[in-house]
Amino acid sequence: MRKALLFILMTASLTVCGQRILDTKLDGSEQGQLLVDFLHQLEKDQHARMFFLSEWFDQTRIQNQYKDASLREALKDILRGTDINFVEFYDYGVIFSKDPAGALERESIIRNAQASRDKIEEVTLGQAANYQLGKLVQVSGLVTDNKTKTGMSGVTVVVDDADLQTTTTPEGRYHMVIPSGAHVMVFRYLNYEEKVLDLKAYEDGLVNIEILEAPRMLEEVVINDQHLNAVSGRIGLTNLKMSEIKKMPTFLGEVDVIKQIQVLPGVTSVGEVSSGFNVRGGGVDQNLILYDGLPVFNTSHVFGFFSTFNSEAIKDVSFFKGGIPAEYGGRASSVLNVNSKEGNYEKWEANGGIGLISSSLSVGGPLIKDGSSVLLSVRSSYSDWMLKTLGTNYHNIKNSSVSFYDVSLKLTHKFNDKNKISFSGYTSKDHFGLPSDTAFVWQNNLASLHFHHVFNERAFSSIMVGYGQYGYQVNDKDPKTAYEMRYKIDYPSLRADFNYQLGKHKVVFGINSNYYKINPGSIQSNSSTSSVTPVHIASNQSLENAVFLSDGFDWTERIHFDAGFRLSMFSSMGPTKLYRYQSGLPFAKETVIDSVMYSAGSIVKNYIGPEPRLALRYSLGANSSIKIGYNRIYQYVHLISNTVAVTPIDIYQPSNYYFKPQRADQISVGYFRNMKDNKLEFSIEGFYKKINNILDFKNGASLVLNPALERALLQGLAKSYGVELSITKTTGRLSGMLNYTYSRSLRKVAGQYPGENINHGNYYPSNYDQPNIVNLNWKYGLSRRFFFTGNFTYRTGRPVTVPYSYSVVDHTPIINYSDRNQYRVPDYHRLDVALVMEGSHRRKKFSDGTWVLSLYNVYAR
Repeated sequence: MRKALLFILMTASLTVCGQRILDTKLDGSEQGQLLVDFLHQLEKDQHARMFFLSEWFDQTRIQNQYKDASLREALKDILRGTDINFVEFYDYGVIFSKDPAGALERESIIRNAQASRDKIEEVTLGQAANYQLGKLVQVSGLVTDNKTKTGMSGVTVVVDDADLQTTTTPEGRYHMVIPSGAHVMVFRYLNYEEKVLDLKAYEDGLVNIEILEAPRMLEEVVINDQHLNAVSGRIGLTNLKMSEIKKMPTFLGEVDVIKQIQVLPGVTSVGEVSSGFNVRGGGVDQNLILYDGLPVFNTSHVFGFFSTFNSEAIKDVSFFKGGIPAEYGGRASSVLNVNSKEGNYEKWEANGGIGLISSSLSVGGPLIKDGSSVLLSVRSSYSDWMLKTLGTNYHNIKNSSVSFYDVSLKLTHKFNDKNKISFSGYTSKDHFGLPSDTAFVWQNNLASLHFHHVFNERAFSSIMVGYGQYGYQVNDKDPKTAYEMRYKIDYPSLRADFNYQLGKHKVVFGINSNYYKINPGSIQSNSSTSSVTPVHIASNQSLENAVFLSDGFDWTERIHFDAGFRLSMFSSMGPTKLYRYQSGLPFAKETVIDSVMYSAGSIVKNYIGPEPRLALRYSLGANSSIKIGYNRIYQYVHLISNTVAVTPIDIYQPSNYYFKPQRADQISVGYFRNMKDNKLEFSIEGFYKKINNILDFKNGASLVLNPALERALLQGLAKSYGVELSITKTTGRLSGMLNYTYSRSLRKVAGQYPGENINHGNYYPSNYDQPNIVNLNWKYGLSRRFFFTGNFTYRTGRPVTVPYSYSVVDHTPIINYSDRNQYRVPDYHRLDVALVMEGSHRRKKFSDGTWVLSLYNVYAR
């Protein structure tokens, strides 16, 4: 009974001068002391009084150092997760009390879970006799799908009674540091049943979890960061759920990840249905797009109408537009990380879709039950019939042909709970032919081998060896002009990531290496009567290496840091021919004074790029936070193009003797808030980005098959800035997101010589400068199986350069153009809607399906 009563010992008279006792700053000497001794020492040093029962803190040692922290912050941390609270008594006393509120809160959470029929498991780590107040234990494990036995990325793991939260890695692993004792741990994921653990953790341990897909209508938003992102998420990060993307309106029935990214704040596209996207005023080449860890150079099918990613083969998608972690680099604006699905480890299953121009089929299952799995996904088009049925007078369209296919394969083998190996393969090919006998063919090939190893509860690693290839060819069969033009990039890659939990610090470090062999192109005649002169440009090689280190930790109860550093290194190598130009004159054929040949493997130019990264989150309370992100990124490979959209005949130029790498610095600051019991999420985020050494082409420049691009290109400065506002309704029959972005994207190219300035050396709008962008998307539940979804988009018309007059000289018209990008096309807006009908929600059924009837561009804008 004595332990349950509040113990208060009052003295008749005690005078204390100075600061409040709980504001006392500690010097770090408290670490390792018994808590009882530390409190008694404080009484002597600070002339204060501490009221407690000694047996409450029996043999409790202070595990951490709290130098420069206040006594209040230290006690909160030491007593976190216990049923002991403290209050300040005037300015000189601290009263400790046994408070059963923590235990009652845990019981309440469990009762509510039972009432909701959630799955509850009792898990005990270690022996109760080893319980020690203030001791921190580490709990980690793997979260898998109950049916497929595959790891699940982005699962939210919450310790409700200790106010702690994390999310699982792409492999499905989680790690948390919690106070020793009894807790309620909850696992949540969209469209899956909530899993609740009644956890008693007295020692470090491993807890693996399986969660079950929930066949019921959930009240979640269509596209959303993690549900509590306003408090705990990283700035600039969005995780997309494939199950919800499939319910959105589609163009010609094709489910497309990139089309959904284009409706996020700060993201836009320059074309009607282009698969390219621009992030915060950056170019399409400034987006790092990874498929199972390998970069993808061209993400388009059918000249950008569809993306290369088959939705049936995708497991999850993460998108970073600010505060980019140190693990990623090489592109100046954003990161899109796409992970493919693994096959089911329990049973064989098939998924497919039928659209107006293509169909897809995915088949997977166990090769060895609970040990090995395979997943094969195939998508192919049959789109020629649509071109021939179009009601148009443009015979070049009606008589053209277009087709594409893509195939992905995932093989996985689990040796045991700590070791797994997987192979990922992907290939795609496009063909587009014009009636004039000109045909375009382009393709992607990717192959990677991944090895995952868990060292212990605190450490795991992932090693990837891969090979990528992108290439295209253009054929003209007209005997008078017959030719074949080819272009190809080969890029073997290596990546190793190591994750280690050191107390409250989540440390990630590793290496990344990409070797580029770029064949800039060749052209040869295909007919003895062809007038085409053969041209072959020698290939160039380069090597991009990087090492990185990052650390995520709570600095105080309110402040969380994700700090990192990446050191990138780039080498331009031979064999190559380097032209030397006369000093004081612009680069031109007439100013060449010499050329130097570099042998294979010799170094032409080295670059080193230090890249600091920082993301800070300051919690204003349980429902709001301020987030700040900064990143510096070096981009060593440039897209060379005089078009605004992604095309299959773009060229990529690595940094070399004349072209310096792009250096991008971005800072973003945002306020995030959850309202109405987490039913509404509001955010406002501002950003400023500056990029040095961007490339733009001279007026009249020839880019294709140019052996000396330094004569056709200029380097300059780019800057972009803006504000993004977003409000999201996450629950209820009607859910959705409304966002508005105001941003500017400007460039400045001011060379040293006449003819090397663009727009007289003044700032001018980039091709993707669209100041005002509005996006609205929604999902309305008509019933448990029927949904009405849609999206509306509006954006300012993009800049263009137009001819405004012409002159005739010797019977030849000479066209005069406006300054670069000084006019704009009309503003753009479009409404799409869809009716979604899901299959039966019975748990046990032979097959399941979803019908999506979508109407694209409802009012024919």
